[in-house]
Amino acid sequence: MIFFQIISFGLIAFTAGLFAFFVLTSGKNDKLSRSFLIVSLYVALWAAPIVLCLMTENGDSALRFFQVSIIFSLLIPAGFFSFATNFIESITHIDYSRYRKIVYIVGIFFAALLVSDILGFTKLILPTVSEKWWFPYWADAGPIFKYSLVYFFGAFGTSFYLLLRLVRSSQDKILKGQLKFILIGVIIAMFGGSTNYFLWYDVRIPPFGNILVPIYVISMFYAIARYQLFNIKVITAQLVTFSIWSFLFFRIFFANTTREFVADASLLLLVIFFGMFLIKSVLNEVKRKEQLQIITTELKNLTGHLQEKVDEQTREIRRSYEVEKEARMKLEELGKTKDQFILSAQSRLVTPLEDIQRYLNELKGISLVPEATEDVDKITASAERLNSLIDEFVAISELRIGKGALNKKSTNLQSVIEEIIRGFKIDISKKHLKTSLIFPLKEADSTFNVDKEKIKEALTNLIDNAIKYNQEGGYVTIKGERTRHPIERDKLIYRLTIKDAGIGISSEELPRLFTQYFQRGKEAEKIYTTGRGIGLAVTKNIIESHNGRVYAESEGKSKGSKFTVELLV
Repeated sequence: MIFFQIISFGLIAFTAGLFAFFVLTSGKNDKLSRSFLIVSLYVALWAAPIVLCLMTENGDSALRFFQVSIIFSLLIPAGFFSFATNFIESITHIDYSRYRKIVYIVGIFFAALLVSDILGFTKLILPTVSEKWWFPYWADAGPIFKYSLVYFFGAFGTSFYLLLRLVRSSQDKILKGQLKFILIGVIIAMFGGSTNYFLWYDVRIPPFGNILVPIYVISMFYAIARYQLFNIKVITAQLVTFSIWSFLFFRIFFANTTREFVADASLLLLVIFFGMFLIKSVLNEVKRKEQLQIITTELKNLTGHLQEKVDEQTREIRRSYEVEKEARMKLEELGKTKDQFILSAQSRLVTPLEDIQRYLNELKGISLVPEATEDVDKITASAERLNSLIDEFVAISELRIGKGALNKKSTNLQSVIEEIIRGFKIDISKKHLKTSLIFPLKEADSTFNVDKEKIKEALTNLIDNAIKYNQEGGYVTIKGERTRHPIERDKLIYRLTIKDAGIGISSEELPRLFTQYFQRGKEAEKIYTTGRGIGLAVTKNIIESHNGRVYAESEGKSKGSKFTVELLV
């Protein structure tokens, strides 16, 4: 029986110390981990002196070992109550700090009375030991030991009640699993350890339950492995290290010679050093992985949040697009109505005005009295103003050129440009301009399906400007070439450039050059006073109707300009 008890208490001390070592080297520094470390140390320090008590043959030594053991056993309920309330606080944030202080004060009070017994001042908790049943030395209960038992079971019972209440109220399955194994293991351990107290009062029930105390360690191991209370890699490293340490520690006591003793002790110190290094390395690895996991989780959350923002912005853009599309369609309808009105008004006004002007010309050929001649002149001036108004209507309607149906047919652009140049031969000669035409050798390379009349209208506007706004003795260079699309490299385009040495274009005018409401600069107005400034807008409409584009470049005023037309081949 004594051997069985030595094994039982030795196993308790070993497993409790092992778990305390696990917590101590796991890197956990929160209140929950510290409280479980403390309760594990209390259990280990309760069991270890009893092993020594059972092995000694001296009554005084047995008494002192028993008394030291019971000091720590009186602190076990306070330690477990602290662990339980810290666990609950980590979940519910209810403050139990005041109750922890009360329980610890009661436990320390009974431990202090036992210290008084050790010092010989009192005999209240454990005054003596005596032979009981199989044991040569076992504790005799003092007069107030029964009150310490009330405190012992009361603190444990309260802890169980609080944890059980948390189990019933929680919806977290992982949390319930943690509490379930903790409760089962500690309840079995408590009742197993309490079998020691029967012999204190001469009740002939042996302390067989001590062997059940390590179950709380086993239950915690299971909780660790299943619910990850601590990292399993750290636990494995700690277990291997502690097992090697224990093996080498016990080898020291079985050494036959001093040399073996020194060798085993040196090896133990070396293994302790490398074991701590191993545990620290594993802890650092675990911390890095935990940090990486946190960063990954935050990144996933950020990605999800960003995707939500993108989806929300996409919906907003779609709604805005639909509104803009609807508004654009309405504007197009209004534009068509306006064009119809302009064309109708133009045709209706031109014929009557021509008749009026014809009659006025006939009247001017007749000899009239001075008063009548003056009236005819006034009517003629009014007719001319009305004619100017009609010209404005015509100018506005010209902006729509190129947006209707196209009459496409095979057209050689080189021939079109040469025809345009011939039409400006007199203007070119007056300004003494040098013209250069550069085109591909193969005629087919400059031949496309286009609306010849509209393309001629567009290119005439560009060449007219290059001649009209050029300097005396300047040049006009026109070049056509087939090349690849600047972005869609698998497509071919025909690029036509018209370069001159004229008055140039300022950087402020370039962005507005092809708009309907572009106002020509003062330099242009001096050279060509009657221009309406809408020719480039007409050109842009025609080129875009052929799925092409037109743009201008200039280094500034008096530095010439270059207009580029690009058409898909």
